[in-house]
Amino acid sequence: MGLFGQKSEINGVRYSVGKKDAKVIKSPNAAGNISILAEVEGKPVTGIENGAFKKCKDLTGVVIPEGVKVISEISLTSGESGAFSGCINLVDVTIPASVYLIGDNAFEKCASLKEIVIPGIADTIGDYAFLNCENLESVTLAVHIRRIGDHAFSGCKKLGSMALPEGARMIGESAFSGCAQLRSITIPASVTQIDTFYDDINALAPRGALSGALSFAFTGCSPELTIIGQAGSSAEKYAKKQRINFTVAVAAS
Repeated sequence: MGLFGQKSEINGVRYSVGKKDAKVIKSPNAAGNISILAEVEGKPVTGIENGAFKKCKDLTGVVIPEGVKVISEISLTSGESGAFSGCINLVDVTIPASVYLIGDNAFEKCASLKEIVIPGIADTIGDYAFLNCENLESVTLAVHIRRIGDHAFSGCKKLGSMALPEGARMIGESAFSGCAQLRSITIPASVTQIDTFYDDINALAPRGALSGALSFAFTGCSPELTIIGQAGSSAEKYAKKQRINFTVAVAAS
């Protein structure tokens, strides 16, 4: 049994063990396919700190165990980079249902990542979380997602469609900008803020319209982009004001 606060490295992954739990900390030697431990020194692993696997270019796959709650957890020593920022050869990521926060910059510039499934209780996709994941094609969001952060999926050039779950409330500034192949996004009536516009979006003067851009949230998306949503919703008002195609969602039978 080690001392509280000690640092342990197991199979290239470093952990900091506290009195109640353990965190994954900066692990520059991580490579290949790794499985993060669920428990170290008898303490549950509950978070992956910012910068933990920053620029681990030989890291190709990671399994995150049940019990981890935060990916890209801020600490006094972790710095500002996301947990997996710049892991350019990372292909496979397994996220457990226990994760409630995908933090800022968590997977930015993971250029080989093609698919991500965010299950369970996750309610926030942080700012820049998947920025410039240029080969990301498929994203499945947890039913509890409430906020898509600023620039969260900006530069995901191969992302073709997206469906936000009922209960989502906010789409951040430039959240999908530069998604050149994004042709459809389903936005539920629960969303009341899109980009910098909120509440009665129709009453606001969108700067994006004045500049001729589609919008801040969807600048640089496919000209075929269609927003799918409920009639009379904030999504419809936003689409009309920004001159984005809009289709009324078909009610489930």
